[in-house]
Amino acid sequence: MASAHPADQSNPFSGSRGSGAFYEPESSMEDHSTGADISPAAGDFFAKRDRLEKLRSGGGKEDKVATAQREVQDAEEVHTCAKQQYEQVAARVDAEMLRFQREKVSDFKQMMNSFVSMQLEYSERVHHAWRDLLPKIEAGAAAAENAD
Repeated sequence: MASAHPADQSNPFSGSRGSGAFYEPESSMEDHSTGADISPAAGDFFAKRDRLEKLRSGGGKEDKVATAQREVQDAEEVHTCAKQQYEQVAARVDAEMLRFQREKVSDFKQMMNSFVSMQLEYSERVHHAWRDLLPKIEAGAAAAENAD
């Protein structure tokens, strides 16, 4: 889910999921899964609901219809509970992934700051070494010219 915002286009960390981009949480449960994939409770609920509809349309006995209706209600409660649990877990995973992403960005910034500081120190040491060595080289070159 890459952002279409122009500022995100220059961000080296933005892009699609397949390109190593940062995690973007899904907007709803349907994005994670279809209703039938949530749990076996969903399949049980849908099967019992279909059975109830067949009993009603086929003129089944009242006690069978009532029993099937209770089973459908029970299965619907189990399905609803499973769906809520799934949504809670998905929300926790999304929050955890975002936290992890923020930590990694912070770590990367700290690492880059350390790298730039070390490079600056090294560059200053090289500059001082050349500054100290240059007069000696020039003096040696002048002495070689005078010797000729």
